[in-house]
Amino acid sequence: SSGINAEWPLRPGGRIPKGYVPACEALDDSLYKPTQCNKTERGLVCWCVAPATNKKINRPVDVRRESDLDCNQELELRNVKLICEPCPLVVELYQGILGVQNYEKYIRDQISHVNRNEDAVNETALSHRLISQFDTDKDECLSEREISVIARWRGMSLSCLLSTLKICDRDKDKLVSKKELVGCLTTVFLRECFTKSDI
Repeated sequence: SSGINAEWPLRPGGRIPKGYVPACEALDDSLYKPTQCNKTERGLVCWCVAPATNKKINRPVDVRRESDLDCNQELELRNVKLICEPCPLVVELYQGILGVQNYEKYIRDQISHVNRNEDAVNETALSHRLISQFDTDKDECLSEREISVIARWRGMSLSCLLSTLKICDRDKDKLVSKKELVGCLTTVFLRECFTKSDI
């Protein structure tokens, strides 16, 4: 099954419709694809599921293409939430870099862009500031040692911050690059930690 089912649009409130046929993994049809999508009148809507159970783990979101929603990151975030609360750390990072006064306007602007299905703005600048401030070896990445300095600077739990930023490490090289950090800030963390209620 392709997982894109034009005959079964999402119901109001973002509920997955009855009769929707979930997409299975190509190499193992006993597992569901982490990313499930459905065509609706307003475009493509995707959500993440637990591969073993098909249990929905986030609310459906409007996307331009299926690859816009990285459900592997969503699954990693879910696992991190079993050991600590990542969102307060992310909020603390934003406030530390931006300053509390600029932070509230910044987040409102970002959420507004995401709610209109537009790209979030200025995450590259935020990532650049964070990396340039703490990248002591000048490799344009954050290592575990450099992340530990951030944890001390903001009084954060090091194990929780490492687990949270590990979600961003897409190539699993134990370094968080500027590109990886931008990707995390504009997708997983913005959607998970800042919602319409924050506006």
